[in-house]
Amino acid sequence: LRKSIMENPNSGTVLNYLGYTYAILGIKLDEAYDLVSKAIMLSPYTAEYWDSMGWIMYKKKDYSSALLWLQIANERIEVENRKNWEIYKHLYEVYKALENEEEAKKYYEKEISPTWR
Repeated sequence: LRKSIMENPNSGTVLNYLGYTYAILGIKLDEAYDLVSKAIMLSPYTAEYWDSMGWIMYKKKDYSSALLWLQIANERIEVENRKNWEIYKHLYEVYKALENEEEAKKYYEKEISPTWR
């Protein structure tokens, strides 16, 4: 991925993929933030990039910021009339961390509902 970024530093897909990978692993979160920020600047309407930023903030335990990023990601997929179970899962996790069981349940049900798949 680093080689790909060196060859094409304006590939939002590669920037996001590396940043999100770091977030999943819970490592290099400041670098992940920078990578995904650049991806968002390059393609501000890509919901998955906003989701990645939300997950980075979640891993940093900044749950309020995570929620804002994920809500934007969710709005973007709704505008496109599509679904993204990863975003629903992340919203579920953030609402759980914020101890908002009612909202967490809504996204849990969206994530697991077979009618959505």
